Amino acid sequence: AAECQAKSPVRRIERLRVAREGDLVLIEATANAFLHHMMRNIAGLLIAIGKGEESVAWAQQVLSGRDRTRSAATAPAAGLCLQSVRYPAAFGLPRAPAEEALRV
Repeated sequence: AAECQAKSPVRRIERLRVAREGDLVLIEATANAFLHHMMRNIAGLLIAIGKGEESVAWAQQVLSGRDRTRSAATAPAAGLCLQSVRYPAAFGLPRAPAEEALRV
């Protein structure tokens, strides 16, 4: 994306979990860093698979092809919620309890 200012677009997703809780679909990701719209792009891909529009094999092709234009549409921001951000202890940042971090 034009808004992305990263020197390299390569990111390592260490964990990706998708779960349904009632009417909600939760997508939890752990990565070494995130790009602009990265989670919205992943959500769009997962939505296409969930609706039966695409297959899991297609997702593997999209990821290995490294061509964003071959993927699904970016999911709209509405309904997506950043729950938390965690940094390695080496950064020495204080950790607030989750309840405090979510207060707006």
